[in-house]
Amino acid sequence: MTVHDGERVKLDVVQQHQRSYKPSLSYKREWSSFLGSQGGRWSTATAIRLDITSGSEEDQSNEEWELEARPYCTQDCLLGLKRNRFLEEKCPNVALHRSVTGGMGHPIDAARLLDLLREDLTPLVRRLRSTRPLDGCGKYGRTGALFKIPSSRHGYTFVGKGMFAAAVSSLEHEEKIYRRMEPLQGHHVPVCLGSIALVTPFPLQAPDIAHMLLMAWAGDAVTIKDNGLSEWLRFRQPLLTYGVVHNDIRQENLLWNSDRGHVLLIDFD
Repeated sequence: MTVHDGERVKLDVVQQHQRSYKPSLSYKREWSSFLGSQGGRWSTATAIRLDITSGSEEDQSNEEWELEARPYCTQDCLLGLKRNRFLEEKCPNVALHRSVTGGMGHPIDAARLLDLLREDLTPLVRRLRSTRPLDGCGKYGRTGALFKIPSSRHGYTFVGKGMFAAAVSSLEHEEKIYRRMEPLQGHHVPVCLGSIALVTPFPLQAPDIAHMLLMAWAGDAVTIKDNGLSEWLRFRQPLLTYGVVHNDIRQENLLWNSDRGHVLLIDFD
């Protein structure tokens, strides 16, 4: 992907994952096994004892299940959050967004959501209960992993593209590209809410995740005829309008968004 100020960046593929993420007993066993593998420091039992404000194990289990099963917010919902618009009635989480104010507007703005998310992701025990790498114990790309991020407050649910510390410059570049493409967000590319640096890195069976780029769920993998050439032609001019050329428009980077009824383009790092 090339930005028309002379800057060129080599893209690498970070694949998205299926929207219909469903927790399973095997998944929970995998996650418990992962926790237990961290030198004995973060076994499930230890985590429960440390989180003294969270209530019973049954309460914790119910909360985890609700967060894991919660659907993703729509593109229009998160666009409305960014642009101070009314709530999107078609968002599956609209009742959670409205519960605080009872009005037509979002209860917070995007900047406040990032602040709340930093607070949510700082206590390690709570983070391990609420934030999950997609596809079991993590689907890793060369520079990071993709996470489902269900906010514990106000119900906003999206994804975080987690980056290893060594690849933070790539994440910062991608965020700049999304800012450049602000008018295209939610229509040609997913809505980008911004990025956060984790106070405590997220432990994985790989280099720890230090930063996250937060975005609306783009969609599901789809088979496209002519390997994406027709979609490349459709995306080319809108991207050029904002000074961006994507040099890796192929099926892996074109995801079907059921809310929009067409594909969205991803991977601008």
